[in-house]
Amino acid sequence: MTEGIDYNETFAPIPCLTVLRKLIALAARYNWEIKQGDVATAFLSADMDCELYAAVPNWFDADAGEFARLDMSTDDVWSRLKQLAGYLLRKVEKGVPAVPQGPRLFYKKTRGVFSKLRLIQCNSEFCLYYCQERHLYLVIWVDDIFLFFPTIALQQAKELWDNGLRKELDLGEWQDIDDCLACIVTRDRPNRVIKLTQEPAIRKLLLRNNMQDANGKETPMVANSKLSKKDCPSAERAAVIIG
Repeated sequence: MTEGIDYNETFAPIPCLTVLRKLIALAARYNWEIKQGDVATAFLSADMDCELYAAVPNWFDADAGEFARLDMSTDDVWSRLKQLAGYLLRKVEKGVPAVPQGPRLFYKKTRGVFSKLRLIQCNSEFCLYYCQERHLYLVIWVDDIFLFFPTIALQQAKELWDNGLRKELDLGEWQDIDDCLACIVTRDRPNRVIKLTQEPAIRKLLLRNNMQDANGKETPMVANSKLSKKDCPSAERAAVIIG
């Protein structure tokens, strides 16, 4: 596929982390509900915006069970399939993985869906949608959807999710937020506190670098470092560094 001929734009926005943090902070303070869900096969749902054809083996629509039962290696099976016959050209109507404009197509689809459901897109944050009438705030991060709303709007939110979003997108049941972009979310409703931690991701990183047995330190400095007054920068130098 050639840029400028088969596609023009590939960019799709993602929300600023500050937006998510602010909404989570508001939810903690005012005891809002936070629901989340994932759009399955996100990049397979949007309509293609160009003429695209794929060469499909003519056995694609047939039952390939006979090959699964054969005692042959994967390479042998593939060679056998290629020998059977030619290929058919099929027009690609929906987005497929690896097309350059895939993220853009999905963004355009979701923007149309949210507009249809009377959600207003924020002018300064394209992944934030809201409905003042229903007291709803929706943030979408690629294929993850987060819905914020006060408890009094539970019925409207449930209707939006079940009768709106799930009908238009391949979206599952909502659930209380427990994972937000690789951060574990814990909530203390009585004290109006929501905490986010990346401990599992950090442990995974340490394990990958064989540092799982390393001792933690509050101050990341070289051990046994000795600092003196002369190591402290002058007021003028400190102003330059800060500036």
